Amino acid sequence: MSIPCPCKEQGRGARLLVRFARCGSGVAAVEFALVLPVLIALLLGSAELTRALTYDRKVTQVAFTVGDLVAQSDSVSASDMTDIFKASDTVMQPYEADGLGMIVSSVLFDEDSNATVAWSCSQGSTAWDKNAPPPIEIPASLKLANTSLIVSVSSFPYKPIFTAIIPNSIDMGETFYLRPRIVDTIADPGC
Repeated sequence: MSIPCPCKEQGRGARLLVRFARCGSGVAAVEFALVLPVLIALLLGSAELTRALTYDRKVTQVAFTVGDLVAQSDSVSASDMTDIFKASDTVMQPYEADGLGMIVSSVLFDEDSNATVAWSCSQGSTAWDKNAPPPIEIPASLKLANTSLIVSVSSFPYKPIFTAIIPNSIDMGETFYLRPRIVDTIADPGC
């Protein structure tokens, strides 16, 4: 029985290592394995970003549509407001409207351009207090003496699909300011 020479075994290992280093057949597979996690992250991130931007666009459309429907009217009732708020579900389609909040308010400006909430209706959110200043800052260019303004606010807690990437919901919302078109001031619908 012969005992293998350790020197020969080391030479054999070195030759295998050199041969492995010269072999290029697995380089593409190794490079792909290194790049694959980055590509998957980009794919998931772009899908999430696209979805979030679409939801944001829908939330913006809801705020404009609800405010515009009120501003186009000469008067609205509580049942009209209920129907207008129901229409927002249609605007949000094909996406779910769960958690969507809407506020429509009429803001009056006195002779000194001080703002006061005349009336406020809401769904999925809290209406503004009557006869109080609006809880948001209205741009100075819209504060015209002895006029009224319809303020429409929408809000939505966006829940990402990939919660491992973004674990918390993202608050989306939009505010629109519209002048009544037919009358100077829209009367309180009583909601």
